[in-house]
Amino acid sequence: MAQPSIPLQSSPAPLGKLTFVDARSVWKHEAQLFTPWLRDHIDLLADVLGLEIEVEGIEVAVGEFTADVLGREPKTGRQVVIENQLESTDHDHLGKLLTYSAGLNAATVVWISPLFRDAHRQVIDWLNQHTDEGLDFFGVEIEMLQIDSSLPAPHFKIVAKPNPTKLTKYAAVVGPPTERVLKRKRFFEDLIERMRRLRPSLVGSRTSVGTQNWCWLASGKRGLPFNWTFTEDGQLKVDLWIGTRDKAANKNYFDALFARRTEIEDAMGNEQVTWRRRDDDKSSDFYVAHVGSIDDPDDDLGHLMDWAVKTMLKWTDLLKPMITQPPTG
Repeated sequence: MAQPSIPLQSSPAPLGKLTFVDARSVWKHEAQLFTPWLRDHIDLLADVLGLEIEVEGIEVAVGEFTADVLGREPKTGRQVVIENQLESTDHDHLGKLLTYSAGLNAATVVWISPLFRDAHRQVIDWLNQHTDEGLDFFGVEIEMLQIDSSLPAPHFKIVAKPNPTKLTKYAAVVGPPTERVLKRKRFFEDLIERMRRLRPSLVGSRTSVGTQNWCWLASGKRGLPFNWTFTEDGQLKVDLWIGTRDKAANKNYFDALFARRTEIEDAMGNEQVTWRRRDDDKSSDFYVAHVGSIDDPDDDLGHLMDWAVKTMLKWTDLLKPMITQPPTG
């Protein structure tokens, strides 16, 4: 039987030419231009690292030196130190990186450069192998990409990172990663991949998932991530965490959303919304939940994952437009 012929395209679709731009041509001065830009666009880096980072300061004094960026992970309180440069890595910045990490009691340490020398990448790998589970090191290259005459676009690329099974300080109390911890990690990884296909803007370019009992998605508002969280009483929550650095702003955000409680609860239908203002705590949150544990049989976990995806899509579509503007009050 003759195969049907496939018509050939008369002419290929036009394609652009990708070029790399020198970072120094975009930011003429590291401290005055690049570091403030990184502060204002920290979510681009956080997405790639698979973390949530709140910036607490730039050019932070450490003795006679200054750390480029100091941040923290809002749910764990872990300190994040970032050392950045606009040339290839060198021993001077390696020394500063370690000095700042010690002086600021960092738990997550990030070194950014347009070009990582092999020797310095090996140092990051060595540090991850020989430091305890409460200390993570990342080497990140920043590339500036341009298509034809477009504006240059930043692209962060991880070149050195902790071993996937290395626990962070947040989870270190449970000891080495158990099969249960790794199973939960795989569950979140599958959730992220499904969301990447359905809502790529929520996932961004993140490449990793931690070993903690929660997994976050970007809301577009710093300090207000969406989360899936396994609870100790056998539930999986879909929540909005309100945890900026400003306690008063957090309560204002919560109150503004609580004022729309009827609208939110009606939109969620049969899902019961639990509201937690938590006046004695800096953060607040509200959530819906489904009975389920990572210890459930695979068939039940499949149904739980279906619920988690469907509910997160509904949750984010509903709430994301509500949190694009700062609250009043």
